[in-house]
Parts: sequence; C-alpha cells; structure tokens
Amino acid sequence: MNEAQLFSKHDVINESYEVLFPIHKTTLGESYRVKGINDDCLYMMKIYFIEKMKPFHFDSENFLTEARIHSQIDHPNICKYIEHGELVTKNQRLLFYVVKFISGETLKERMDREGINSYVTCLDIIEKVGNSLQYLHSLNPAIIHGDVTPENIMLDYTANNNPILFDFGMSGY
Repeated sequence: MNEAQLFSKHDVINESYEVLFPIHKTTLGESYRVKGINDDCLYMMKIYFIEKMKPFHFDSENFLTEARIHSQIDHPNICKYIEHGELVTKNQRLLFYVVKFISGETLKERMDREGINSYVTCLDIIEKVGNSLQYLHSLNPAIIHGDVTPENIMLDYTANNNPILFDFGMSGY
C-alpha cells in the first residue's frame, strides 16, 4: 500500500480492539483484522473518514446507515454485526464499524481460482444466500441488501464453507 495506514499492529482502537494487521483501503477509509481485548475473538473493523462521507451514508438521526441496518440483523448466513461508533484519533473524526471475522474467501475468489463449483455446491450456496435474503425481506421494514454479488459472499472455512452474506453499504429499507 502506498500511503501509511492510520493504525499499526498492536494499536488499540476504542479501548476494545487490538489491531493485528490492515486488510485493505477503500475510498472512504480502511479495514483491519482486530482482536477483542476482553474476549480474544477476531473481528473485522472498518474505519471511515467522516470528511470523505456523503449525506446519504447517514440516516435521519445521523447514524451510519450501513451499521444501523446491519445492527437489526441476526441470521446464520449473514455476517454478525458487533458494534459501531465514533472516535477521534490523530486529530481526525472517524467512524468504526465492527463485524465478526470470517475465516475464508469470497465466492468470487473461489470461482476465479477453481471455476464454477459443482451443481450440488451451487445449489447449497444459492439456497443459503436465498434464505438470508428471504429473512431480510421478511423484516418490518424489509431490508434490501442492494449488492448481492460473489464479492459479497464469504465462504466460511470454519463452517464447512458456509456462505455468509456481508457488506451492507448499499442496503436500505
């Protein structure tokens, strides 16, 4: 990565998470693999630079829309929301958004490496992702993911490649 990361290995964020390493940068911020200080669990943390965000990223109460929506969801085939909030570091106002870490790869990465999966594997993935979408659409109000792609489906190595839908950045009601 060309630019220095905002956080380095062993930095502590929000007095709750130790940075293990950066994952990637985006136009709005950075993401990290972090470890919970109180529980030693692994998480993925997105850091958003508030000054780069647009009004549509926030709801009417000025909460990060993606996190607000994700906080209402509990399904075995959807990435587990942990928490979100605001912090100030190095004279910058930031938002943080934490989800359970998924040990695996995206469906796109798998398809790029191995090609199309077997018919049975495809049916299993479609059924489980379909169940997660049915769950989202059954909520009141219904949640629309808005970006269901192979890049937003993780295959969880710790759960027999169970497909996990993630990234609620384009979601809405």
